[in-house]
Amino acid sequence: TKSLFLIHSHAENFAFLVFFYLFIHFTGLIHVFFPSRPYKWNSDAEAVFKDMKRVGITPTMKSHMVLLSAYSKMGSVNKCEEILNQMCKSGLKLNTYVLKSMLNLYGRLGQFGKMEEVLRVMEKGSYVADISTYNILINRYGQAGLLREWRTSFSCYLEKA
Repeated sequence: TKSLFLIHSHAENFAFLVFFYLFIHFTGLIHVFFPSRPYKWNSDAEAVFKDMKRVGITPTMKSHMVLLSAYSKMGSVNKCEEILNQMCKSGLKLNTYVLKSMLNLYGRLGQFGKMEEVLRVMEKGSYVADISTYNILINRYGQAGLLREWRTSFSCYLEKA
């Protein structure tokens, strides 16, 4: 009966993980096809995420990135920073996708000081600021009319290209 319990327990965890994955992806599709509907699913996604942790399922980089992407699109800086902290506490190594998402979020919201902090983290670490990184900088500075910063980013872009 003990082995049967373990099999049942793992099956529940697997089913829960599949549910979370499908929930996130189908909810994302709803917002692709119905963009005028407000983002209302975030509390449900958070609840599923917390339930995953409660039953012993360790959130992966992918599950953190799904939430980060959604909160970034919503412009929720606090939630994105909370997710980054969770990732660091979990021992997950931030990747360039995560850092570029934060660059884009801060730039879109006009928080250029924070955007530059992320860029410094990338430069100090083993992260490569590639052409797509500079595209984010060029777009965000250009949209804000920050021509000096735009020129600097564009010069760096040309050096990398």
